[in-house]
Amino acid sequence: MNKIVNISGKIIVGVLILGGFPFLAGTAEAEAAEIELAASGEIHSELSAGAAKELAQAVHSGDTCRLASVHYELKDISDENIVAMFTKCAEAGDARASMWLARLYFKGRCSLPTKKNMALKMAAEAITNVIQQAEAGDREAQFLLGCAYHEGFPVERDFKKAVKWYELAVASGHITAMNNLAALAQKAYGTPPDIKRARRLLAQAAAKGSVLAAENAVKIRGERGDDSERLKTLFKSPLVQALGKQRDDAIAMLVKQGIIADPKKFDESVEQSHSEMKVLLFKDDGLLLIVDGVGRINNVDGYVAGHRGPGQCKSEIPFGVTWTDNAEKAREKLGSPDDSGVVLSDLARGMAYNIGNVVYAVMFNLKDQRTLKVWRVYEKWAVDYPDQKTTTP
Repeated sequence: MNKIVNISGKIIVGVLILGGFPFLAGTAEAEAAEIELAASGEIHSELSAGAAKELAQAVHSGDTCRLASVHYELKDISDENIVAMFTKCAEAGDARASMWLARLYFKGRCSLPTKKNMALKMAAEAITNVIQQAEAGDREAQFLLGCAYHEGFPVERDFKKAVKWYELAVASGHITAMNNLAALAQKAYGTPPDIKRARRLLAQAAAKGSVLAAENAVKIRGERGDDSERLKTLFKSPLVQALGKQRDDAIAMLVKQGIIADPKKFDESVEQSHSEMKVLLFKDDGLLLIVDGVGRINNVDGYVAGHRGPGQCKSEIPFGVTWTDNAEKAREKLGSPDDSGVVLSDLARGMAYNIGNVVYAVMFNLKDQRTLKVWRVYEKWAVDYPDQKTTTP
């Protein structure tokens, strides 16, 4: 680990020697921002070589908004100080910093309260200037414009345009753009599904010090061996065959299979943590489908009667599990789970199994684990599914 020299808890802003490469201090504004952080007691004490280099380059650039953005990704200073840096830039007329603050208020991040109306107003006022700077080649503006199209804030959501602007920002080394572009490649939003590209981007961002990229990389790490046979078995279940299909195609298939009785009888809502996703609950059929941002089914749930409606899922449960199995019996059939624990949204205790790009989970009554309540299959990342979808007669 490389340390940025500090004396009595204060950062020395001047010439930083990182991995043998010297970085001179940036302009007075960026340097003053770091000195102010030092005086407040913030210390960049233990940074990787990649993180320290990224931070030093941001200081050297003289761009305080860029510097605040790097701190946001590295998580090396307090939320309060990150917000203060963006606020100071915004007050000086930096539209990029105003857009950053708008995003933080819209999502309630960096310890800020969620203020969506105020955030939308801020973003609407800043977006024209951000577009102009992005088109002129500013990497921070390119990243922010990618976010705008990715999130539909304050412009209409357009994943292909989001990919375009993220790619330009990534080419200039923007860490958060790497993270976000990886997410789009993982989900096949605006670009073909490409888990290898997503992993490369996350590895690149993690090497630059991104805490979030390192965490996300763990979630989509490679499979342990060949799961092709288990995937074939999993996809023998008619409900699982809906994965990867477009919404209308999936519903039509499930109607044909007798899994859904009435294709128009469902409750539709927005997925809480992902506004681009829709949740379709077929109460009379005991099943739930989640539709992603490009209309694909990426999650299927089967329910026991009475859990979320009167109906019970008619699709066979994968790997021979039955509605009468308790947790112990299911474990005998499935083996030791890759993960287990309480699932608060279903008031159940679950066991989860990683199979290729998906997770198969079975969940039991929280109190005694004697009653199977829900089984679920969801994508960790999107793929173009091969011909293992053998339709059950």
